Formats: sequence, structure tokens, C-alpha cells
Amino acid sequence: MRSKLISIILCIVVLAGTVFLVRFSMTHDFSEKKTEEETSVTLSGESEAYTKAYAEQCGYDLEDLIVRLAYQEDKEYQEAMSELAERLDNAAEYLKSDEDFAGATYYARLAGILRDVLSTPFTDNASFSTRVSAMLTEIENTYPADRPENDETLAHLPKLDTDANGKLTLAMLSVYNRQKKDQANTLVLTFGGNLVLGDTLLGAENDSSFKAKQENALYAFPFYGLSSVLLNDDVSFANLKAPLTTSITARKDGAVKGLPAYAALLKNGGMDVVSLSDGNLLNYGENGKTDTKNALSTSGVLYSDEGTVCYYPSKLGKVAYISYDITDECKRTDYTFDAPKTDIAAAKADGAVFVIVHFNWITTCNDDWDPSMTQALTAKSAVDNGANFVLGTYPGAIMALEQYNGVSILYSPGDLVNLNAQDSRTFLYQQSFSLSANGKAVPGEITLYPVAASAEDGSPRLNFAAASVDTFVNDLASYSRTMRRGLGKQTAFTKEHLHVISITK
Repeated sequence: MRSKLISIILCIVVLAGTVFLVRFSMTHDFSEKKTEEETSVTLSGESEAYTKAYAEQCGYDLEDLIVRLAYQEDKEYQEAMSELAERLDNAAEYLKSDEDFAGATYYARLAGILRDVLSTPFTDNASFSTRVSAMLTEIENTYPADRPENDETLAHLPKLDTDANGKLTLAMLSVYNRQKKDQANTLVLTFGGNLVLGDTLLGAENDSSFKAKQENALYAFPFYGLSSVLLNDDVSFANLKAPLTTSITARKDGAVKGLPAYAALLKNGGMDVVSLSDGNLLNYGENGKTDTKNALSTSGVLYSDEGTVCYYPSKLGKVAYISYDITDECKRTDYTFDAPKTDIAAAKADGAVFVIVHFNWITTCNDDWDPSMTQALTAKSAVDNGANFVLGTYPGAIMALEQYNGVSILYSPGDLVNLNAQDSRTFLYQQSFSLSANGKAVPGEITLYPVAASAEDGSPRLNFAAASVDTFVNDLASYSRTMRRGLGKQTAFTKEHLHVISITK
């Protein structure tokens, strides 16, 4: 009898404990759910405990989205912007209910700007410049500067980067370029100058070296300042000027090299195809150049070596890229270089719809900006034989631009990446192409992006400030208008040819 009584008591205790645990578990789950709801991201608009924390999180997420658009590739930006616009509206309603009317106005306007960007695409460079200039000014003026920041009862509001060259401009440029890239019958190609990714053997140990800056960079060094262009086009081209190798046996003092791992910097930075015709790639011997090729192949970066055809499979068909190293004969007027004629014909026979020819000039006798007779003859011959674009590189300085029979000739854009560049000015040259009904390449709009080395880490940064852009374009147009070769047929570039983005505040 006694044992039966004990068993009954034990059953009651266990049952009571179970009920307690269940109730505790339910209470605990509800508590966690409530906390999540207070700070969660939702789109439904159903009843939700919007709080100061929720409003602040919206601000932080907006800053994160801007950074992501400015410095990374974000193919899902439309969904992210739409979602964030709704959340900012929700946060604005909370701030209004909390009688923070200045904060509510600011958040509501930010939500409106995001929706406007999504609903009304940028149509051209002029519309982009006008709309973004107005956007930066409006955000700057709407930010409640007189709102007491030290009042802990108020939600923290993000003060966005409204500089002409700031992250918000870069983010909007990514959206604009993505809109251009997504057009069905449009291929957007970008061309840059020399890439020097590395250091001398002794220089690599300095705090100011490429190696040190790459290791300490917050974003993807050295191309992060160009991401809004290079990560949102169809194909990007440039000239690799230093080998990527582990070799320590240099053929000359002061030879620069990078690590094979730097090939991934090209890929992550949006650089799709490079030329390997530059003689400096042999500064660490044939093994150094072989290491470079292997590193590029491993990272998925295509390349053209001396006289070889590289094919890039674009959405409109094969893009052929052929590079050569040209010894400049200076003032000879009878210079001929026949290799492109054969190679261009072979590329087109192999199905290429676009042919890019790249000449690495070995120039010692021309003015800084004025192409020599050899360069002009060689470039024009490539166009006569079917090239759709001619890119020239070698000197670490900007040279003239030219339109010849409707084809762009870019004699030299200078050094795009070089921490020791003598001239920090350079540019990206972007041109859109389409296909005609009979499958022929049709050149489209040209966009010129002035670039300057950053004072912070030497990496290239896009420049949109109206005054400096105007000065840069005037200089480049002057170089291109006064070429002294007297060969005829060229169309001098003027400011009207050079479509730019110019931000005025």
C-alpha cells in the first residue's frame, strides 16, 4: 500500500514537472519570437512591433546596400532595393509616431529615392548626371542636421556619403551600368591601360608596397574604386605589364613582379581579358611568363599572347582579342605590319563578330601624347582590315584618341594600376556595340571615365566632380584635335565625342 502511494506521488511530481517545462518552453519561444519580430525584416506590412532598433537597423542596412553596390557585384539589387524601400517607409511611420518628424521625413525620402531609381531607369549619361546630382543635394538637404545626435531616445540615422565621387554615386552608377548591360542587343566593352600588380623584390617588404596594401585593404584592392564599371559591363580589357610569378631571378635590376595569387585580383575586380605581349613579362624569364599564364588560367582570366587570338564568349557572339608587341620605327612613312590582316581574317572565319586589336608600343621617339607615324599607320591598317576597336598601350602617359572610318583608336590610356606611376591620370574607355540584321558589329555610345590615383592607397578611383572632369576632357580633346601626323581621314575627338558623367552639387 505504501509503495503504491509513493508511485502515485512520483507520477504527480513528474506530471507537474512536465507541465512546467512545456509552459516554460512555450514562454521562452514566444519571448524569442517577439525579439525577432521587433528587429526582423518583413515585407508583409502586417502588425509588427516597429521600434527604435528596427529603424536603426534599416539605416545600417541601407549603408550596407550602398557599399555592396559600390564595390561588389549585386545582380539582385532590384529586389534588395524594393525590400529596403518598404522597410524604410515602415521605419518612417514609427519615427513619426515617436514624434521624430525630421527623422521620419528623411527616411520617407530615402524610400522614395530607391523607388524612383527602380521605376525610372537612367536613359543616358546626361540624365544620370542630372538625376544623381539632384539626388545627392536632396539627401544632403533632407538630413536633419539640427536633430540632437546625443539624445539616446532618438534612433540613429545614417548620414550617407554625398560626395560627387562618393559611395552613393558609385552605387547608382552600378545600377545604371547594370541597366545598360541587361539590354538585349547591346554589348558593353571597357578598355583600360597598363596593370602593374606587384613590387620589386626589395620593395615588396615596405609598408607602402602593393603587397602590403593588398593585404590590408578593406575592399578588393586595387580595383574596388572601379567596380561600378568593371563589374557591370560585358567584357573588360587591359594590358598586364608585370609577371605573376614566384621566381626571384630577375633579368634586370628593379624589375617588378606580383604573386601568382594576384591573378584572382583581376578576376574579382572585373578584368576579363589581358594582353601578355608586353616585353616586361619576360623580366623574370620564360618561367615567369609561364607562371603568369598558369595563374591567369587558374583564375579564369583570358589572355592573348603575342599574335595569338583569344576568344571571349559574349552574349552576342565571339569577341576576338589579338595583341602584338610593336617596335616603333618612329618617323618611317612606309612602315607595314601585316600580321593583323591575316589574324583578323582568321578570327572572323572562326566566327568572331567583334575583333579587338591591341598594340603594345615600344615607343622612344614620340611626344608624350602624340602618336608616332608608325603607330598611326599600324592602327589604321588594323581598322582597314576589319578591326572593330584598336587599343594601344606602353607609355605610362595618356595619348591621343582618334576615330578612323567610324572605329575608335585608343593610342594609350596610361597606367590604370601602378603605385609608382609618373602620371596618376588615366581613364576607362567604354563603348557599346550591337549587331545589325546581317550580323555586323555596329558601334554605339562612348563613355569616358576619368580616373586618378587615390591619395589614400594609390588605387585607381573614378572621378565625377564636374570641374575636374571638364579639365580632363578639355586636355584629352586638345591632344586628340592637334595630332601632327598629317595622314588624313582621321576624325578629331572633341568634347562632343567624349560622353562623360559629370556630377554637380
